[in-house]
Amino acid sequence: MFLTRSFFRSATVAAAAAALSGCQLLPWYDSGPHKALPMPAFATPSDGGAYLVVMRDAGNICALAPVRITVDGQTAGVLNRGERLDLYVPAGDHVVGAETNEVCPQRSVQAHTHLNAAQTQAYVVSFRFYADLKLEPTAI
Repeated sequence: MFLTRSFFRSATVAAAAAALSGCQLLPWYDSGPHKALPMPAFATPSDGGAYLVVMRDAGNICALAPVRITVDGQTAGVLNRGERLDLYVPAGDHVVGAETNEVCPQRSVQAHTHLNAAQTQAYVVSFRFYADLKLEPTAI
């Protein structure tokens, strides 16, 4: 009886540890985020323009769900786990969005930003516990 309880307890602890480790968030791949390709409208700098960077964490939650990045409602690119999207936008007010149509519960988030000429703004896209999609300002 003792051996059975001990085995059951060890198996329960191992299963709980495995389940919890699958929910951890990893900031980036060791070699840094891989670059995703922007849509042509956001691929080249313009005079008086600004620079927008959107990065996706390398966490395990909703890892296989691609995230579509939008700027002012226009598709700017798609981010997979651990990727970075470098975008050139005109100076001024913009609405940056992140959305997924996969199985993750929260499918769309937006953030408002104002960019001056030659200014850089960075955001990180991540899925938190319960698969909440987040789009938050960050440092590069």
